[in-house]
Amino acid sequence: MTVRMTLSAVAAVSLLGVAACGDNQDDVVRAPDVDAAAAGQAQPVTEGVARHVTALGMDRDQLEDADLLSAERTKLGEVEAIIIDADNNVTGFAIDVEGPEDRYVVVPLDQVTSIDIEGDRSLQTALTAQQLNALPQWDRDTMRSPEPRTARDGMSPTATQGM
Repeated sequence: MTVRMTLSAVAAVSLLGVAACGDNQDDVVRAPDVDAAAAGQAQPVTEGVARHVTALGMDRDQLEDADLLSAERTKLGEVEAIIIDADNNVTGFAIDVEGPEDRYVVVPLDQVTSIDIEGDRSLQTALTAQQLNALPQWDRDTMRSPEPRTARDGMSPTATQGM
């Protein structure tokens, strides 16, 4: 085998290994703008943008798959995706809610805080499991909720602060 063929084979195997280890699901998504949302189009996020996402004193690596805990530190779910706005600021999290079926809801950033438990960073909310399950379901294909709502039905974001 020539050196050229050997290098080509090594490169091909390396690429297959990277593809096999890669996370094909986007973990940072941009909320669609009004026109795109009406058309059901998701907004792409480049790896360069995603790499620099931070919120609540946590970086992207810490936020990915972070647990969402109740005020009593009961696991309610985990972060499925980090949602950013047009200015690349985190606005919320798509949460994979604990339970027998796959259900994803959007929890606004102002409804969570970060918490350190024995060196492990998690997110914590004052929302109960019942309130979390009452939130609109998040659709990964359109990367949005069916209707924009706050954490508590009918309340403005300022009314839910300090819960």
